[in-house]
Amino acid sequence: MPDRPLPELRAFIEFQRTVGFVTAAFLFVTALAFDAPELAWFRAWVNMQSPPAGIEWVLRVMALLTAIGGVFIFRSAWKVRDPEDHPLLGLLLRRPESVVWVAALGGVEHRVNGVAVSRSRHLIVYTDARTTESMDVPDGRIDAILDELEAYLPHATFGFSPDRLAHWREDPASLRVAPAGGAPYRTPGGEQDRERTRPKVGPAPMGALLLLVLLGLRLALSADFHCAPASPRPTLQRR
Repeated sequence: MPDRPLPELRAFIEFQRTVGFVTAAFLFVTALAFDAPELAWFRAWVNMQSPPAGIEWVLRVMALLTAIGGVFIFRSAWKVRDPEDHPLLGLLLRRPESVVWVAALGGVEHRVNGVAVSRSRHLIVYTDARTTESMDVPDGRIDAILDELEAYLPHATFGFSPDRLAHWREDPASLRVAPAGGAPYRTPGGEQDRERTRPKVGPAPMGALLLLVLLGLRLALSADFHCAPASPRPTLQRR
C-alpha cells in the first residue's frame, strides 16, 4: 500500500479546500467593495458623491452579510487544511474495516442560463455502526475515486440498491463480502442512479450574479446622486 493511500480522494479534497479559500477571499473583497465610501479610488471610479444615509446602510448590511458568508466558507476550508481531517477520508484511513458498503447516488446538475455546466454525484460510505459519511463528487472524478475505493476496501459491497439499504439497516455486517467475491459498482442499478439528477444553480454563478447586481445598483446610484448644482432661483427686482 502506498505511503499516502487514496490519492484521488485526497487530491479532490485538496482541490475543494483551495476553492474554498479562493471563494472566501473573493467574498471578502466583494464585501470591501460594497462598503467602499471610505476608499477614494472606488469613489473616483464610480464618480459618487455622498448618497443618502439610508442607501449607505443598505450597502453596509450587504457588505456585512457577504463578509459573514466568507467567514463560514473560510472556516470550512480551514478545517480540512490537512485532507486527513476530512470526516470521510479520516474514516477511510483510520477505520477502513468498519466500512461495509459504498454507493454513489444520483446527484446535482448545476445549470447557468439553462445550460448544464457541471454534474456531481453523492458518494456515501456506510459503516457497520449504522453511520454514514458522504460528499459530492463531480462526474469527472467519481469513477477514479470509486476505482481506488474498490481496491482499498475489498471487503465492502459497492453499488446502491433498495435491498442493500434494507440489509444495512437490519444487519450492517451482512454486507461484508469475501475478498474473492468482490461486487463491482458498475451495476444496472448504479448506472440508473447516475441519471437521477436534479437541476440546481451552483453557488459560484449565484455569487457572481449577486456581485453584478449590487455593483450595478452602486453605479446606478452614483449616476443619480452625481448631479450638477442647481441654478440660483431668479429674483424679481423693483425699478
